[in-house]
Amino acid sequence: MERRILFGFAIILLFCSSVILIGIMQQGIVDPGNENPEDEGTGNEDPDIYEFEWAVDVGDTFNFQIIVTGMTIFDFAESGPPPYIECNESMICAEVTYLPRNTTSLDNATLLSEIILPIKFNCTFENSSALPEPLHGKLIRLLSWTIVPLDNWELLHSSYYKNNFLELRDYVGQEICSSKMDDSSLNITVRKQRNWLHPGAVEIWGSPINMTTGLPYLMVYSDASITCDGEGYTVSLVLHQIE
Repeated sequence: MERRILFGFAIILLFCSSVILIGIMQQGIVDPGNENPEDEGTGNEDPDIYEFEWAVDVGDTFNFQIIVTGMTIFDFAESGPPPYIECNESMICAEVTYLPRNTTSLDNATLLSEIILPIKFNCTFENSSALPEPLHGKLIRLLSWTIVPLDNWELLHSSYYKNNFLELRDYVGQEICSSKMDDSSLNITVRKQRNWLHPGAVEIWGSPINMTTGLPYLMVYSDASITCDGEGYTVSLVLHQIE
């Protein structure tokens, strides 16, 4: 009796497996004559290439004046000048070193990683001497974010996203981007919350981008770091382009 039950159960399993296999084959998921059905019909088509036009060229230079304001803080009171104060009212020379010309995709992630985020500048003082770190790294990174190609403005506008659905804790360490566009400029804002326990620990920068040149009219960067003990700093950097 027990053998009959086991034999019957095996027949049922075999029948069910056959039905499932036949169904899969009819749907084209498995083709007994093709070991790699995913490759069928793909051929050797070349990927689409999307090219971008820039109003500037590699090697072009642009001059900016930097204005530094802020303070260092001790016991919740001003105690001295802000970081980078030695660079206040200096002239900065920004040279274009790289311009991405094309991409194989127009999705937001690809545009950000291949067109917007790559470093495109090197910055020095007007006399060619080196900028101090980390100021140099901040400037070349932020300037690179604010030079964009001239075409597909609506597409670029949509690539600067804003994650309204994130909770405060989720914002920590993320660069949350947003943008507004009018007839003459694309206005970009980026906010980075470094610590969700301290709302004062935040970096913010914004820039209106000229839709004729793809370059920023000016760039405003602010950084604040204030602990619960009342120690830290605030600093604001404003870069004005000098014609």
